[in-house]
Amino acid sequence: MLNILRYSQIIALAVLVAVVATLSLLYRGLVVESLVQSETDANVAFTKSFANAIWPRHASFVRKARLLRRAELAARPEIAALERELRPLVNGLNVVKVKIYDLNGLTVFSTDARQIGEDKSSNPGFRRARDGYPASEITYRDKFAAWEGEL
Repeated sequence: MLNILRYSQIIALAVLVAVVATLSLLYRGLVVESLVQSETDANVAFTKSFANAIWPRHASFVRKARLLRRAELAARPEIAALERELRPLVNGLNVVKVKIYDLNGLTVFSTDARQIGEDKSSNPGFRRARDGYPASEITYRDKFAAWEGEL
């Protein structure tokens, strides 16, 4: 009889540990999903407000950018004008990089000037955004080229 009690206690403990571990992983997944969704929503709001502020003055440049060579594009005065207009918009916000693409995937503007002129047409994130579906993911990088330098 004592052995049956001991075995049932061990089994109950094992089941309890398994349930706690499963619920912990499930809860973690829900929390991460919620975090990503709230950050995605915030990024969409940032993007819309930036677009509302700069699009009227820079739409023609963005549309014509694909006709320029990469080196010529990076040296255009419109890039400096975009930089001047965007800086006050991000003041006090947790924004470390801004990139503007045309509908073909050309990086027309980036706060990392080395990226201006890159073709991102095959990038799945760009394609989703172009089609109107925001996408976010959590990634880890040792270094990140941000507006104010490397983080």
